[in-house]
Amino acid sequence: MKLLLPIDASQHTADAVDYLKRLRPALAGTPQVLCLHVTYDLPATNELTVAEQARKVLREDDMDFGPERIVADLNQAGFQATLQVAEGDAVEQIIRYGDQSDLIVMGSHARGTLTQAVTGSVSTKVLAEGRTPVLLVK
Repeated sequence: MKLLLPIDASQHTADAVDYLKRLRPALAGTPQVLCLHVTYDLPATNELTVAEQARKVLREDDMDFGPERIVADLNQAGFQATLQVAEGDAVEQIIRYGDQSDLIVMGSHARGTLTQAVTGSVSTKVLAEGRTPVLLVK
């Protein structure tokens, strides 16, 4: 089974990771998890590509649930996890990578109805526009 886990520096991502780890015994074989971090507006230099710059920034982050730690944590829990950094619109990138997955697992920011009506949410847009099943974790 191929899972896509969009990640950011939020507690919602940590909640989704915790849920996946609890779900692991019910999954056959060794599920593959692609941890996708989408970034935007990072200027590329001659020496580093945008993705390489993003990985450098992410590795320097000291959060308890930083991307490298998420991958290691999932691998230790019996998944085959990898990290992918992509540039662009989060919804478009999640749908693009989701098309190559069996399931998208996302943490939900659970914004209020008014905020969601005005700005929309990434998860709502992925649900509406994507073709891959989505599991939202609150």
